[in-house]
Amino acid sequence: RAEWAHALRDRPDLLRRLITGQPGSIMLGPQVADGFNYDVHVATDRLYPIQGEPVGFGIDFGLTPTCVIGQPGHGQRRVYAALTLSHGGVSQLLEQEVLPWLSKYAPWCLRNPGMVYGCYDVSGETGEQADVERSAVQILETKLPGLWFPGPVKWDSRKHVLLSAMHHPGRTPGSVSLQVDPVDAKGLIQSLGGRWHYPVDRQGQVRRDLPKKPNHPWEDYGDAFIYWLWSLTSEAGPPKPLTVETQFSLDRPITVESAIF
Repeated sequence: RAEWAHALRDRPDLLRRLITGQPGSIMLGPQVADGFNYDVHVATDRLYPIQGEPVGFGIDFGLTPTCVIGQPGHGQRRVYAALTLSHGGVSQLLEQEVLPWLSKYAPWCLRNPGMVYGCYDVSGETGEQADVERSAVQILETKLPGLWFPGPVKWDSRKHVLLSAMHHPGRTPGSVSLQVDPVDAKGLIQSLGGRWHYPVDRQGQVRRDLPKKPNHPWEDYGDAFIYWLWSLTSEAGPPKPLTVETQFSLDRPITVESAIF
């Protein structure tokens, strides 16, 4: 067993499954989220939002729209859910996954847009990934009003905030900053565990300039997670001052029904 463990020292996914008999993600290539550890970063019990506190979101658009939901609290960055929809749009993702989840676990977000903030994929600012009249960001702001701002574009900036989260210690000795819910964020756990990976060329050389694409939904989980992390940094900020119309929408309480219809 010791020799086998030594042979698998570079494959933590196989080490967990074959040596310790524990669940783990299958690594499809060199891990993008270098430092992510199932035993360290995945919570042993379910995580639930802190009642009455603002909730943060990371939104990735495209043909596999994905949303990561979490909060900073108790000295940690806590991910409660990672929701995705294959071959859908942001409207369908919000209506079928995000709003029902909020209604169950964080209903105050639906009553008070001041409790909603997040960071989104800048590609959603155009009409390329939306219906014929509205951009994905406009749909997002209509169905889930709050303070929304664009995420980073350059991979170096995105990679930095990702790896910082993987290696950031908690406030108390022996604790960690990042904790991920084992149930509602299972897809994100699999993504960070190795299904979100860098490509390897024919000579076996790893290319770390960009993660492998296409690689749905694992790349979508990863991107949404980065946008959520970015929303917690001091570098995040709204793209423009609030307009009278936007301020009015933020002052109005909403319900699941009004958000969907």
